[in-house]
Amino acid sequence: MDAGLAFILLERLAARVESLVERVGRLSNDSVQSRLAQFMVERSGTDSGHLKASFSLGMTQSHLAEELGTVREVVVRALRALKDTGAIAGAGNGRYRVIDIDILKAAAESG
Repeated sequence: MDAGLAFILLERLAARVESLVERVGRLSNDSVQSRLAQFMVERSGTDSGHLKASFSLGMTQSHLAEELGTVREVVVRALRALKDTGAIAGAGNGRYRVIDIDILKAAAESG
């Protein structure tokens, strides 16, 4: 095997392991509501400063639950909690809009 190719494969493997370790850390340390709020900050474009009028989760609530390391019912409760705090609002057809970005970002950072 070529040493250059082996080095490239090792770099990719190391990056993947680092990504997985980071994800496991988030899953074990952050609350579901915090992980959902962070996901919504990224999805809504507010992390890049370009707030979208409305946005979808980009997947079913069940798939999102898998991504966040929980079950659908917990995602539904976390969405309701974010709505109750005034961070987000439903925009119909599975879409949401950010009402108060400061509340949403605080929820994302609360861990």
